[in-house]
Amino acid sequence: MNAQKLILAVAVAGIALLILEYLRRIISGILIRRFELGETVEIQFLSSFLVNFVLCVMLPAVVYAALYPILPFTSFRSGFFIALFVFGVGQLPLTIRTYNQFRLSSALTAFELFWNLLTLLVTLGAITYLYHY
Repeated sequence: MNAQKLILAVAVAGIALLILEYLRRIISGILIRRFELGETVEIQFLSSFLVNFVLCVMLPAVVYAALYPILPFTSFRSGFFIALFVFGVGQLPLTIRTYNQFRLSSALTAFELFWNLLTLLVTLGAITYLYHY
């Protein structure tokens, strides 16, 4: 396992995640004001960033670093494939269940789904791109 590549990949993906989380907070605030959900929805930045940093950056980077020598595909395309797989198997069913269980706003749920997919694509794409080059 190449520690220098791992640290670089975590740092670059973490910076990309920080920018994405900041933009998510701004756009979510606009959606909440537009649909008048201010009393029922609260947007958190730090806790969301930390959870995503661990689950979308650090864990995939360490797993990818360990499996990199034996993977049959490389480059950012492998990151996109892994991101789509994780999204389809992990995040999509949970979000749909939560939407139905708690009767959340459709617009806010659709935005969160889109943003989760974008976050996975950017972070895993950055990690796999940096490992390939």
